[in-house]
Amino acid sequence: MREADAGGSAKGGLLVPGITFCLVLAADQITKYWIARAFPLYRSCPVWGNFIRLTHVRNPGGVFGIPLGGPSPILPIILSFVLLVVLYFMRFSRGQLLKTVALALIAAGACGNLIDRIRFGAVIDFVDVGISRYRWPVFNIADSAVTVGVLLIMVLATRSQARRRAGVGEAGVSGEFGVPGEPRELGKAGEPGTAGGPGVLEEPGTAEEPAGPDGTPESGAPDRPG
Repeated sequence: MREADAGGSAKGGLLVPGITFCLVLAADQITKYWIARAFPLYRSCPVWGNFIRLTHVRNPGGVFGIPLGGPSPILPIILSFVLLVVLYFMRFSRGQLLKTVALALIAAGACGNLIDRIRFGAVIDFVDVGISRYRWPVFNIADSAVTVGVLLIMVLATRSQARRRAGVGEAGVSGEFGVPGEPRELGKAGEPGTAGGPGVLEEPGTAEEPAGPDGTPESGAPDRPG
């Protein structure tokens, strides 16, 4: 029964990342197909004035037009390896929804651009953002997915590190015996760390001895002179 529940939770944990991957990859390929059919190469069309435009370009470089030294047959192999690494980490990140979604975004973006490089030898970019002649490098949905996924993983890693440091700090302040300055309640006799319990040594001569009929200790030890 437990194994069935574990298998169901594992499948459920990959459902949202799987849907995210498929939606992002489909949106990337559909928009690229439309741009390639509707816009000749280097044709630009304003969407929101001059700030956002659709410009059909072919990018032989990396994300956001980062130059990679021109087209290379090795580049698709490298991207395929990166995609496999991302999918590998997705497999071992079950139960961490935001992390698996971030990895799904990176995988979908890498896969979308990889398809373009295999088909055309370059990536179709079309989102052109900027003011006047100051423009951001033209990009596509795959580039955006990779960027959002990387930023999300960085945020999660920063939060995890901050929590880890906070946990170590609390452990160092409180320690094993409680927070300094706070009174500790005395436990019953026989409890660890309390009077009469194990771990506490009694001083010689402090333990009470049963008294005899005349009120003197049974050991018969004479009283010490005052």
